[in-house]
Amino acid sequence: MKRKMLYLGLIAGVALLGMVAWTMTTRAGYESAEYKVVESDGDVEIREYPDLMLVATSSNMDSQGRDGSFMRLFQYISGANEADQKILVPERCHSE
Repeated sequence: MKRKMLYLGLIAGVALLGMVAWTMTTRAGYESAEYKVVESDGDVEIREYPDLMLVATSSNMDSQGRDGSFMRLFQYISGANEADQKILVPERCHSE
């Protein structure tokens, strides 16, 4: 009985460690907007961000796991939006 509890505890510990490592590495891969720190006080920062353009779309998955949201986003970027204007990437992003 003690051995079984030890194995269960070991498995739970390894699973927890793996989950924490996975969470930390996947969050590091996210893009984030550039910002300037205006003021800092310990763990709190006041940041200044440039103007951003955000887009949202609804999603309904079909039986194949597709919802068409990528194509809606692609069409929006390509000019199918209120302004009938393509969304261009700033030059500084091309060199990175």
